[in-house]
Amino acid sequence: MNFILMMILLVSLVIPVYSFSGLGLGTDNDPFEIANCTQLQEMENNLSASYILTNNIDCSGISNFKPIGYCVGPSCISGIGDYPYTGNFNGNNYSISNLNIINLTPVGPGWGLFGFISESNITNVNLNNVFINVTSYSVGGLIGRSNYYSFVSNSSSSGSINGYEYVGGLIGYLSDNSFVSNS
Repeated sequence: MNFILMMILLVSLVIPVYSFSGLGLGTDNDPFEIANCTQLQEMENNLSASYILTNNIDCSGISNFKPIGYCVGPSCISGIGDYPYTGNFNGNNYSISNLNIINLTPVGPGWGLFGFISESNITNVNLNNVFINVTSYSVGGLIGRSNYYSFVSNSSSSGSINGYEYVGGLIGYLSDNSFVSNS
């Protein structure tokens, strides 16, 4: 019996447990349900899960939102230091408003609601009154950098977006193998 308890404890120390304060399991069939900006920020704890918005979200209470997914290498394609969002995000035709991202120290590419995505689907979301001011590159309202077979559809962004290089209203940098439709 002690051996079994010790093995359970060992496994729990090795396998990370991600907490999410909302409903859902994070699967495609039962995505995590996001109802506020705090839960939106919690996406950074599980970059491969599926999420869905359940209502409009106002992030004016968050002074500096941390982008979901990031890379620290100069190219975001080396695989070393890359932590992209690889899940599915459905905005469910709701809006995210007053998202603020400010960073005056270059840390690496990828700044937006999603800093860096790869093999991901982002759909049905509208960003309103986004304010991003960074001294880095790959900066976009919705996505800073999109790599490897990512899909964006039925989405929009409005606001003020400032960066060093590869700056866009919706997406800062879109790789050859990523696709955007009806956005």
